[in-house]
Amino acid sequence: MRLTALIVSGCALLSLSALAAEPGQIRPGQWDLTLKMNIAGMPQLTPAQVAQMKQLGIQVPVGGQSMTSGQCIAPEQASLDNAVANFKGQNGCSIQNYKRVGNRATGNLICSQGKGTFDMQLDSPTAYHGRYTMSGGSMNQTGELTGKWRKDQCDPGVPTYGR
Repeated sequence: MRLTALIVSGCALLSLSALAAEPGQIRPGQWDLTLKMNIAGMPQLTPAQVAQMKQLGIQVPVGGQSMTSGQCIAPEQASLDNAVANFKGQNGCSIQNYKRVGNRATGNLICSQGKGTFDMQLDSPTAYHGRYTMSGGSMNQTGELTGKWRKDQCDPGVPTYGR
């Protein structure tokens, strides 16, 4: 259960990072968000195990593997203030000590399952990257995040950030 909560928090942070990186606006539309996590003490998956999981429709961003998901960013959500407001309270997490300087955003994540930090950098209005750390109980994890804008119109079924 803790692993699930931390993964969900990481995915929520992906959404936040897509929005919180540039002074002003980022490009609204459909984004691909990629997460790669490492959890201390968790064994690495072999390529055969990863292939078997993929055949079963299971995608897990741990053990050096990455997970990519789609996220829709509506025009009214593509500002920094809206991103932080939408993230607060998601998945039992809140943001503290949030700071943005230019194209870089940093802060602390306080979640019901642990605490962490994040550091995000906007590379352009259509791309960002970042890192986060989370620890809670016996879990310690780090993650790498990337986001790439794909198109103006979101496909049906792609979740909209914060809704």
